[in-house]
Parts: sequence; C-alpha cells; structure tokens
Amino acid sequence: MVRFSWRVVLRRSYFRSIAYEWRLLVEWLETDVKGDAVVFILGDHQPALEPDVPGARTRNTPLHVLSRSAELVESFRDAGFQQGLYAAPGVTPALRHEGLLSLWISKLMAAHGTRESPPVRHLPAGIGLAGLRP
Repeated sequence: MVRFSWRVVLRRSYFRSIAYEWRLLVEWLETDVKGDAVVFILGDHQPALEPDVPGARTRNTPLHVLSRSAELVESFRDAGFQQGLYAAPGVTPALRHEGLLSLWISKLMAAHGTRESPPVRHLPAGIGLAGLRP
C-alpha cells in the first residue's frame, strides 16, 4: 500500500513555484533589462539553511545584486557580499534589514552620483525616527 503524504505534495509544489519564479526572472533579465540597470533580488521566507555548524539552521534572507557594472557589484564586497548564488556560511556577519536601503543608496551614489550629489553614508543599523526630524 502506498501512503499519501501532503508534505511531499506541498514540498514539490513549493519548489516548482520557486523554479517558475526564477525562470520568469531570468527571462525578464535577458529580454527587458537594458543598459546600466541594477537589480536587487531580496529573498523572503527562505527554507532553513545549514550554516557552518552542522545540524544548526538559519533563516537568513538572501540578497543578490545584479549589474553589468563589475565595479558596482564589486563595491558590495566590503559590506560582506560574496560572489555566487549561495553565501559561504560564517564568512562574514549578516547584514541587518534596517541598513539595506542606506547601503544600496550609498553604493549607487558612489558609482553614479555627481560632484554636487550629497554624500550618503551606509547606516548598518538603519535610521531611527529621531534621524528623520529636520
């Protein structure tokens, strides 16, 4: 007798859904993205991955930077980014979500800003409400 498992069905459906999203993304990147576009891919609700401690799990969110500018992509290395689809576990500390916007803007301004552009700092812990006051 063959036992039916909803877990197997759900797991297969989940991976098919991810594969479909990646196919659409690749097709869009190949056909519609032009010139000096920069694409940030931020994951969500990732399956638990095994870090450098066997048996341990992490739900860190993957983040990818895609650009035709090798210099721009390389500039993210000093913030802990690594080349490839998967980060080597335990190599650099994880970034905080609160600091991502200032990281992106600071790197984009450094690469594409003008002399008149105001300097933008990366704020790893983000900005508190007090920082929004004039």
